[in-house]
Amino acid sequence: MKALRETTGLPVNVVLLLDGEEESGSPNLRDAVKACEEELSADIAVNSDGPVDESGRPTVVLGNRGILVIQIDVSGPDNDLHSGHYGGAAPNPAWELNKLLGTMKDESGQITIKGFYDDIRSMTGQERELLDQIEPDSDALIDNLDINGFQDEPGDSFLEKTLYYPTLIRL
Repeated sequence: MKALRETTGLPVNVVLLLDGEEESGSPNLRDAVKACEEELSADIAVNSDGPVDESGRPTVVLGNRGILVIQIDVSGPDNDLHSGHYGGAAPNPAWELNKLLGTMKDESGQITIKGFYDDIRSMTGQERELLDQIEPDSDALIDNLDINGFQDEPGDSFLEKTLYYPTLIRL
């Protein structure tokens, strides 16, 4: 934008909206946008997010996955219970939460929450071909991330898993 502004000029009005809370779910973004709704009115929005492609080529992503944040509160006794007196009899909130979290994915990595995948449409052959053209080297990525492999979730490739299917993470 700076180069355009200093040479030929910007051909359109541009508004930059910087979100410094993106990694924590942008808790104040909605109110900020609402307060400036008229100034932010636009025909198009460009979201600049994500890593630079390892090839260095510019990429344009024509959609984003959303986020659904759910808070789970567990509670237990009003005070500490001595394990020698109550352990094994009184429910332990930590273990109850562990059991609940264990029900949210099956053995194949599918999220088991009812309706979670309802609005996912099948990939077209053309979409798959386009993803294949920009797919990073899986082995190099696994090495760079220092992980043993990718999760067993829907999607055949890294980009299909990260760009196409929703995921369930723990915050």
